Amino acid sequence: MPTKSQQIADRVNNIRAVSDFDSVQLAVDWANTNNQAIYWDEVYTVTSNVQNLHEVKHFGPGGVTRGGNTWYVEGKESTARTLYVLNTGSDTNDGLDSSYPLASEQYGLNALQKIHNVDGETATIQMVTGHQYSTVISLQDVDLS
Repeated sequence: MPTKSQQIADRVNNIRAVSDFDSVQLAVDWANTNNQAIYWDEVYTVTSNVQNLHEVKHFGPGGVTRGGNTWYVEGKESTARTLYVLNTGSDTNDGLDSSYPLASEQYGLNALQKIHNVDGETATIQMVTGHQYSTVISLQDVDLS
């Protein structure tokens, strides 16, 4: 059985950053396939959908941006997060804009709870049809394990 030090060393050796890959999509695919978290060292601009973005764990100061919507993987006190939902969308979409909406409000809420939130940070699920509601997510609502 590995020692505690060896277990920690193994985990550190498995950490990969988005910058280790040729694209954001490749980083997310790797994390999803290997059941690993991905480190976001900066904000990356994408022009298309990042499939399965919300299926992996993220950490770091960065995030992903498309259009006017930036998704920081760790909360910031003044950050407002928005995910777009349309019943004909797909839950493999990233939901960062109305071009690639998620399919269900529940999946959007689940995605919001997977990130490291800051008390008082606001999150919005924007229904593409125009219906909108907001919820404040606090750290005690999120399982950080």
